[in-house]
Amino acid sequence: MARQFLVAMVDADAAACDHMISFTDVQTPMVQVEEDYALCTELLPAVLAEEVDAQGLDEDGATLLEALQITGADVDGDTAVVDGDNVSPLFADSLGQETITLTRVEGRWYVDLDRSFEPPAPR
Repeated sequence: MARQFLVAMVDADAAACDHMISFTDVQTPMVQVEEDYALCTELLPAVLAEEVDAQGLDEDGATLLEALQITGADVDGDTAVVDGDNVSPLFADSLGQETITLTRVEGRWYVDLDRSFEPPAPR
């Protein structure tokens, strides 16, 4: 799920919204909260396109990302955290200390943006 989300993000594709937890109900997939989903699919592609341009990602970078393999995650109940240890060294460098946090809802994983793309909390 994390890989599909990242590829959709780099492609500035509204399909990224299909892989996310709702903005307003953190226990519900975005696709099940009509207002959030409509807002996400309307605004996210433009925001992502600007971010991709700002980071200088090109078509070759997007193609490379599609080859990304994520192996495992730190799972605790219905929460999974993907960090640099779960991706190849090439991608680990770009992820840095940031993590991608997923929440399981009805057996399926969704990216939780509120808890993703931040350095891990100190232990």
